Amino acid sequence: VDVQVSVPDILDMVPNLALNLDFITDNVYELLNMVSVLFTEALVDIFEGVPRCEGPVLTFSAMWLVAITLILVRFLNYDYFGILVSVKQTVMKTRPLFQKSVGVSATLGFQSVLFMAMQMVMLLFSRALSLLFGLNVFALEASEGWNCPYEGETMSIIIGRSFLLLTGVCALGVTFISANGHLLGRKQIAGEFGNRCGLDLDGLDKDAADPSAKKIFRKTAFFSLFPTTFGIWF
Repeated sequence: VDVQVSVPDILDMVPNLALNLDFITDNVYELLNMVSVLFTEALVDIFEGVPRCEGPVLTFSAMWLVAITLILVRFLNYDYFGILVSVKQTVMKTRPLFQKSVGVSATLGFQSVLFMAMQMVMLLFSRALSLLFGLNVFALEASEGWNCPYEGETMSIIIGRSFLLLTGVCALGVTFISANGHLLGRKQIAGEFGNRCGLDLDGLDKDAADPSAKKIFRKTAFFSLFPTTFGIWF
């Protein structure tokens, strides 16, 4: 066995696909570009033009950050991809050939749409958090790059910066706790979702059968995010 084969050589040996996927990839790129343009146009229409005042922009960004954080908390704690994988396996084992093909295709399509939607949510999340770097609540003289036509906006700047800092810290903390597994599958979090879907999600919570484990916060998952994030294995 030749262990000196480089990765580019391996990729060169991989045969090309028989299908031409350029048409699909071009259309997907155009769709994503159209969504970005529509989002920009919506923001411009909301502000009746390009916003020039720092206070309202920071307040609006903090409001977006709250909504995005709620979406991330639901996504990280409900295990949507796990539920979709279970749906796909159930359809494959219990349906005839035609219904199985339609069901699996619909599940994979919905999973792809959900993945792209979460990528856009994470992009908005990172863009909103990027406003926090170098932000000072009281250093109003550092407000550069804004051409607000109104006077007396000092209080709106302080409120906008304070609100954004508060929501940013809370968003980072709640997202870290959710991604770390402290709230994963807790009946207080996922119980309503399971009832609406008619699913028993107690399997996500290993403490569901323990009547003494009534607290919403799981203390046995500290720093469990770091091994998978940085590739540290014991």
